[in-house]
Amino acid sequence: MEIGYSILLRETLNAEGIEYKDCEYFQVVCPICKEPVFKVTRELEEKTTHYLSHYKEDSEEIDEERCELRVKKLTEEKIKTQNSNSRDQKLKFFLSVLRETIEENEYQGNDPKKVTRLFLKLEKSKPLNFLREQTYDYSSENLGTLSKEEMMGFFDDYVNDFKEISGGFPETLFSIKLQKEISYDIWKHLLSKKAEENYYFLFNHSYFFLMNRLENARNTRGLHEWENVLLNNMDRLIEASRSKSEKIFRQLMEYDVSQPFAIENSKLFSKMVSEITHEMLGTLLRVPYFELLKEGYKKSATN
Repeated sequence: MEIGYSILLRETLNAEGIEYKDCEYFQVVCPICKEPVFKVTRELEEKTTHYLSHYKEDSEEIDEERCELRVKKLTEEKIKTQNSNSRDQKLKFFLSVLRETIEENEYQGNDPKKVTRLFLKLEKSKPLNFLREQTYDYSSENLGTLSKEEMMGFFDDYVNDFKEISGGFPETLFSIKLQKEISYDIWKHLLSKKAEENYYFLFNHSYFFLMNRLENARNTRGLHEWENVLLNNMDRLIEASRSKSEKIFRQLMEYDVSQPFAIENSKLFSKMVSEITHEMLGTLLRVPYFELLKEGYKKSATN
């Protein structure tokens, strides 16, 4: 059969769109009899066919042909509606735990009280409030109108950059393809006004993460001149007075960043906004969505 139902995701999945291990991770079953299935691929006339099959030990009790016929009767519109409702529910759940999850996932080993104080400091910073608004406008205007395919390209860029710096990208039990799908849905929602609070939190984390990344680069390879100027000004901005922050922003807006570090005629201010946004997308990619879903379903089952 061409499709299976994921008990974990509560969605109908196409065989071609999943990997072999996904059947186990996502608890993929036959949409009709609800028995476990596994993925099979066959090479036929230079074309790869993907499908799902029941396990052989269950075959005596399963009418595979009957399941196949009934699966074919499931309309594309019905599947699309069910999947859309399920994704909306998962999105709502992920957003409800986003802040808590990022704090746990990105600040392991840190004193929780210090992390709380850090974010309170960033939230109260008036210069950063201005920058948050500017970054939101940048994201809405430059990324909010992009196609899904173009956004996937931005996620791929982050993964490649992270691998180049760290040698690998943090693994999750979901494939990177599914991580990108979920991150894309969350990102789209964060660009709506009703998600402002989560967007600003993600900005604060990414601002701090970018500073840490530059600090680490300073201690390993050394910084380019523009990176050094950026790091110093980002640090100064957090507690700067209005007059000082205006001078800092003016300097950033007048400072040229040449290729290959930025597109032609770029200024350091736009480079900073771009880098912060880059880290925001990367943070969403690192969220352990699989573990969150399993834990969430466990809690709902016991309540």
